[in-house]
Amino acid sequence: MKLPEDIEARNKSILPTKSCLVEAGAGSGKTEQLSRRMLALIPICENPEDILGVTFTKKSAMEMVIRMIKYLKLG
Repeated sequence: MKLPEDIEARNKSILPTKSCLVEAGAGSGKTEQLSRRMLALIPICENPEDILGVTFTKKSAMEMVIRMIKYLKLG
């Protein structure tokens, strides 16, 4: 599988020690990146229930939940 051209920026966007803003078009992977970032925050957050992910639609919010559950089950 070929890596995206912006793989370095994608990897930086999930670093839990840095703030970031992700702007991109539809279908570019924003929901995926936000899901990965939230998972990266869980082990280092004192109160994981305080983690907040913001999306524009309920559909993408549910997609994030589904992806995170899937990733947690896969370990």
